[in-house]
Amino acid sequence: PDIDLAAWRESLELIEAWRPRSLAITHFGSCDDVEAHLAALRERLDRLELMASELDEAGFAAAVRAELAGSSPETAATYAQAMPSEQSFHGLARYLRTREASH
Repeated sequence: PDIDLAAWRESLELIEAWRPRSLAITHFGSCDDVEAHLAALRERLDRLELMASELDEAGFAAAVRAELAGSSPETAATYAQAMPSEQSFHGLARYLRTREASH
């Protein structure tokens, strides 16, 4: 799938500007600590971007699995279904190539 980190970050700013009291997150339920959740998501996007720029597909997939190893089996399984690491790598790698080509 295509990934556009700039658009994703703009969306987070927009959501934050709405000042919601909670978020209903597809596959993961609701979250009442909106500020912490958006901060964690921004941090995760930065980490994934860095990993995709430094690792190959296998390394990226292994790093994502290692990060998820500390979560519950249910959370790890949900992430694996909602965001397969190999697909995410290809989307991020394409985004990074496209961004570099336009600079």
